[in-house]
Amino acid sequence: MVKRKALNNKFTDCESGEEVTIRTMEQEAPDVAFGGPVHTTVATTHPQYHAASNEKVIGQNGASIVFGTDRKDTLVSGFGGEGLPSECVDVVVGRLAGAPDENGLYGMPKNCLITGPNFNADAARIYISRLTDVDLYFGIDVASPDPRRGLSGIGIKADQVRLVGREGVKIVTGRMKLDRGEEVNSLGGKIPVAPKIDLMAGNDASMLQPIVKGDNLNACLLEVGGFIDSNSARIEMLENALVSVLAGLVAEPFLASTKVLGPTVTTAIQVFGKNPGYHNRINKTLWEINYLTRPDTDRIDIIQGKDLPAIPGARYICSTNVRAS
Repeated sequence: MVKRKALNNKFTDCESGEEVTIRTMEQEAPDVAFGGPVHTTVATTHPQYHAASNEKVIGQNGASIVFGTDRKDTLVSGFGGEGLPSECVDVVVGRLAGAPDENGLYGMPKNCLITGPNFNADAARIYISRLTDVDLYFGIDVASPDPRRGLSGIGIKADQVRLVGREGVKIVTGRMKLDRGEEVNSLGGKIPVAPKIDLMAGNDASMLQPIVKGDNLNACLLEVGGFIDSNSARIEMLENALVSVLAGLVAEPFLASTKVLGPTVTTAIQVFGKNPGYHNRINKTLWEINYLTRPDTDRIDIIQGKDLPAIPGARYICSTNVRAS
């Protein structure tokens, strides 16, 4: 159970150093609200934000919007600390709400504590920047560092995040569709054909696996069913052949009928058993190549077409672009 600090209506004024008391309901007439109820000023304290010289801060009651340049924490951090063009908007509520005080209590950091951005302990934020390392700032696990250091980015973090679309939600990567020309990224660089989507529960990149593509899996299982039907038919044919031989042996103890049945049964086994077996093995190999072989991602623009060519992995059952844990 997280220990939370009880509300205290007394705090220190950061400029004068004097103790100030926020009026509460108990100190006023019953018909007048103070100290939090009915959206009055809450009897709590807020850390003081250490703004950089190029930052403009708009804030009220522990919520703030900071207009500045890319900044992770201190004044020398981020691309703004390097002096690069990296305009950003940082929307924050509850600075240091997730950081305990000296008594291990949460929820009310010291009023005159000076702080910068804290992507770990601030209660919730929306961060937008022209140039940033969004995975680094939000502590997102990556299998390998992205060599494309510094791109525009948006990060959203809170205890709970919900995206609600009354008529649908789409998660899209890649270039937008244009009548002419080709979209580039914010630095003028080439955008990959199908950048990856990672659905990562637990923030552990090592647990990511490709998700299954439903239509391809359905076609794959249908072909498996065909193999099973074919093998079942061959087994049934062999059973019938054996029954015929055994019936002849029972009727003719001296094996006279086997002279007639033998060549017939042998031919039947050859035609309906061994030959289809060779074809099945060939089809099984092609099935593995088609459905279970990872395609060459350099040819992703080819294998995404409707008329899939006969290349390895043309109907690979796993996505090469969407992973989940």
